[in-house]
Amino acid sequence: MNLGEYNLTVEELAPKLGYTNQHVRNLAAAGKLPALKRFRRWFFSEDEIVKFLKREVIQSSQANQSSQANQSSVADDKNGANRRATDKHPESSDLLC
Repeated sequence: MNLGEYNLTVEELAPKLGYTNQHVRNLAAAGKLPALKRFRRWFFSEDEIVKFLKREVIQSSQANQSSQANQSSVADDKNGANRRATDKHPESSDLLC
């Protein structure tokens, strides 16, 4: 990556991301945003930020799909447990009448 491509400042990037300047600095310092620090200032490459955000969206989408699958599995397990409980005690359904 050419250092000249790191031409966005915190003040330019923060509004584009919808974050405060300090939040962008914190993300950069934590390594959560691709950035370059020169002379106590953070600089960002628009191309690198776009690539990063695309990866984040894909990972977030995959995490949501995984979470939904897990929730479905948990619900199936609970339904199975309920069926097993009533199978063991068929008279419990007579109590509802």
